[in-house]
Amino acid sequence: MLFLIIGILIFLGYQSNIKLYQIQSGSMLPELQIGEIIILLEQENYKIKDIITYKVENSYFITHRIVQITEEGYITKGDANNTEDETVVKQEQIQGKVIFHSKLLGRIYYYRYYLLAICIFFIMIQTIYHK
Repeated sequence: MLFLIIGILIFLGYQSNIKLYQIQSGSMLPELQIGEIIILLEQENYKIKDIITYKVENSYFITHRIVQITEEGYITKGDANNTEDETVVKQEQIQGKVIFHSKLLGRIYYYRYYLLAICIFFIMIQTIYHK
């Protein structure tokens, strides 16, 4: 089952209009927890209440909710924040809309090397004892 989940994540990661990210801050609590994996899907248009991930100055990404749409772009805000974000988000900055999020997948991603080592260990044990 674990290999199936990892395989699906790898497949989704290689699709051009689907992206995977991991939440690094608590600005979207309680909707998105730190460590959760989010799956983004690129859209032609976004609407108020959509949760989007956008790139800031070619250096980092922010995942926040659209609270207003203006002629200049999108106004966003983290659910746990008291104020709207200072910058207006342009369409070309947006990586996609959050279509799925999972704390379990976040934990699998975080512990992926440990889980892989455990799986290899059990395969080796099975191989040794079934000779």
